[in-house]
Amino acid sequence: MPDGQIEIRLIRAQRIVAGLRNSPGITQLFDISEFNAASSLPQVQRDFTLLADILGRYPRETTEVIDCVLTGEMSRAQELASKIGLTEKEFQEREGGLPFLLIVICIGCLFLAHD
Repeated sequence: MPDGQIEIRLIRAQRIVAGLRNSPGITQLFDISEFNAASSLPQVQRDFTLLADILGRYPRETTEVIDCVLTGEMSRAQELASKIGLTEKEFQEREGGLPFLLIVICIGCLFLAHD
């Protein structure tokens, strides 16, 4: 993977298909080479505030969105996410922007996982 990119994989439970191990999932690749942490910080802070608000108001629905993603029910996950405002469009309308939040979370995970 080239520098400046983050790959995120959501892998569902492993299963056997035709005698072969299969781990179905979704992979997304994000190019963060142009990400500027200093200028993005206010938006990242806003994203965390918006996400905390959604989690506080819709804990059951948020859990269901996560479960749907992990089981591959993407249309249902998108439907639920739209209902609770967990979409890029909704975040942008409220002066946020989910990709920045995602980048910061990924960087934090990489930092925590580093030896």
